[in-house]
Amino acid sequence: MNKIKSSKSLSMIFILIAYGTASGAGWFAWQAVPADMPLLLKTLIADLSASGIIFLFSLISGNSSCYDAFWSVAPPVLFLIWTTSGQLNQDISLRAVFLLSVTLLWALRLTANWALSWPGLNHEDWRFISLRESTGPFYWIISLIGLHLFPTLLVFISSVPAYFVLTSLQSPLNFMDFIALGTALTAVFFEWLSDFQLAGHRKSADKETPIRRGLWKYSRHPNYFGEVLFWFSLYFFSLAAVPEKFWIGFAPLLMLCQFVFVSIPIMEKRQLQRKKGYDEIREKVSMFFPLPPGKSSL
Repeated sequence: MNKIKSSKSLSMIFILIAYGTASGAGWFAWQAVPADMPLLLKTLIADLSASGIIFLFSLISGNSSCYDAFWSVAPPVLFLIWTTSGQLNQDISLRAVFLLSVTLLWALRLTANWALSWPGLNHEDWRFISLRESTGPFYWIISLIGLHLFPTLLVFISSVPAYFVLTSLQSPLNFMDFIALGTALTAVFFEWLSDFQLAGHRKSADKETPIRRGLWKYSRHPNYFGEVLFWFSLYFFSLAAVPEKFWIGFAPLLMLCQFVFVSIPIMEKRQLQRKKGYDEIREKVSMFFPLPPGKSSL
């Protein structure tokens, strides 16, 4: 295992085997459940089964970061299944084409960003390392529940608006479709540009100081803002397709809460410990929503 960990190429092969095996497990679970089971439940069982296999590979490698790519790989697969299994013998709608296209764009960008920046299995997310140190012998139980199954459920629930879009009877495009499409493209652009600017900052002479340029002048976490915005775009598509299911708005709100109340506070604490002057940034730059520099706000 040490030889694999020391090589990015071998690490990537290990990950590909892990995800190939997970895909097989998901397919097996899909075939094993009753044929008349609701489509949404069938895909949830398959999704959780695949996530469980990724956990086994995390356990084998001693590295929970094996799961990292699952976040962006799972949604396109789910959406394709929902499209092919739930279209009620219809031709694919233009709305579905819009949704699938922006989802694929989002997934390819996020997965490529992970693949290009990931050093290999010798690297593990610092948050997982910190969790391992604080939980001791209970780490792998917590990893299974908190780092594998919980995010799988979160992404699945946040994807439910897309399920209603892709399995509903076709209806004409309306203004909400274009709001959804514009929101999704803006989200992907925000994520790409903020990640690009952050990568450049990490290579600069000022890498030990907080980033203060580009989108980062207006939000302390513009990449997270872009990510949450993408999930809201799926909800906007559902408002266009099935407005009577407006109640599914709780799905992107769960994603928003995850970032605002969990992910961002963890990152803020680390930045305060590592980056001199970050307390000043917190006073002047909005935490989440991009706003003109000034008094800090959400």
